[in-house]
Formats: sequence, C-alpha cells, structure tokens
Amino acid sequence: MSLKKNPRVAELECAIKRHQDLYYNGQPEISDADFDALWDELKALDPVNPILAKVGADALDGWPKAKPLIPLTAQARAFYELEKLWFQAPATPVGAPAPDAAQH
Repeated sequence: MSLKKNPRVAELECAIKRHQDLYYNGQPEISDADFDALWDELKALDPVNPILAKVGADALDGWPKAKPLIPLTAQARAFYELEKLWFQAPATPVGAPAPDAAQH
C-alpha cells in the first residue's frame, strides 16, 4: 500500500527548510510569527513530521560560538508582545527626525 503525502505538508516542509536556511545564514525573509504559523500548520497536519524534531544548524561563517551570559532555555515559542509591535510599527523615513520617546 502506497501512502501519498498531503501536498500541503510537502509545501510546508519545503518552506520551513528554506526559511530555516535563510535564518541561520543571516538572511531571514519572514518574521518569526510568520515562521511560527508555517510550523504550527505543519504540526497540525503532520504532528510526527521529522522536520519538527530537527534543530537548525549554525551558519558556517567562521565566527566562534559565543556562550550566552544568561542561560538560554528551550521554548516551544519565544515570541513576545514587543516583537509583534516591532513588525507592526511604521518605519521612520530616511532623513526624518526620529520620534521623541519623551512625547509618548
């Protein structure tokens, strides 16, 4: 008996692999929230997919690995309200005066 993979699962696998590679090589194209949406959709469609168990590789850029000053713990999601605000905030045009934080 041949099991066919759901076409959407295959599409999500490709997208996740691509965006992980871009992220780990310093060229992200989507926000963490958009990546999380892809991840969550794959998890809902195929909860035992091997991609969900893989850990991203460090870029081979020659820089030594730095030990964090504060221990980092594994989290299913490291997405905070501030990050959402960052991606939703309008950009200040080049040459325009920076907004004064004291006015807020």
